[in-house]
Amino acid sequence: MMDGMKKAAKQIEDLTKNGSETDLAALSREMGVSQQETEKMILEMEEKGWVSLYEIDLCCSAEYVIQGLTEEGRQALLEQKA
Repeated sequence: MMDGMKKAAKQIEDLTKNGSETDLAALSREMGVSQQETEKMILEMEEKGWVSLYEIDLCCSAEYVIQGLTEEGRQALLEQKA
């Protein structure tokens, strides 16, 4: 797992405790990176099956709401800690 994804996974775990959801803006703010960087990272993590998210289609763009890490994402994070 790349360092950025590891940091994102940890932040997602923190932000989605107790069934909460988060969005790209909140995650970007917590990570200190641009929303474009965060979006690219999150979509890559989704392709790997590491995050659960849904897309809200806005007239000019899309907003991604992150529900949390999947079991595969948690496992990947644990493997990095070991």
